[in-house]
Amino acid sequence: MIVYSPINLPNLEVNWDKFWDVWHTYSKPLVKVRNMGHSGVPVGPVDAWIGIDIFRRQFYMPGYFAPLVDLSTLPELVQSVENIKKALPTIECIRIIQSTEDIFSHTDDNLDEWKIRKMFHYTSETSQWYFTKPEDRLGNRHYISLPETTSWFAYNDKHAWHGSDYDDKHPKLLVQLFFQEKLSTDLIADLLEESFKEHKDYVIEF
Repeated sequence: MIVYSPINLPNLEVNWDKFWDVWHTYSKPLVKVRNMGHSGVPVGPVDAWIGIDIFRRQFYMPGYFAPLVDLSTLPELVQSVENIKKALPTIECIRIIQSTEDIFSHTDDNLDEWKIRKMFHYTSETSQWYFTKPEDRLGNRHYISLPETTSWFAYNDKHAWHGSDYDDKHPKLLVQLFFQEKLSTDLIADLLEESFKEHKDYVIEF
């Protein structure tokens, strides 16, 4: 089955000079606020990631907390967030994170659901994000590639475990999307079908 594919979603437009001001001012280590039954990471600050939330619905309770930032200096990004919300109406939170160390292959929730991510800022010529087969953390790594037309991608969290290499010369920023409910294949079937066909040369199958 296909476990990874680039997908077609609206881009996130940003004035990078102003964005870096916001990022360097407000990004903080993520804080795990509750145990979710599948992770050995203890509750409390997590040094492996820093981040910010650029959108979060009231009363949404993520497993990890990041500061919610004011985007008033970034009108292009505000409009981009609205475009994403229109494309994916059940979205609850949009987060930007940066890993600060190697992240070994793992599953987030170990559920048969799709996760949506975006390479937001990425300067390395070498792919850093990879998948292994489930329960095979030390097995073959399948590194992703992305077309020039999109930096959004989706992967199945149960059938592909994901990890990431850290390069201090090329730290990457990744966008994470969170939803009201499990993002099953049925909920985004049209998006996946279209993307699988258009980006067939980039998919990963296990």
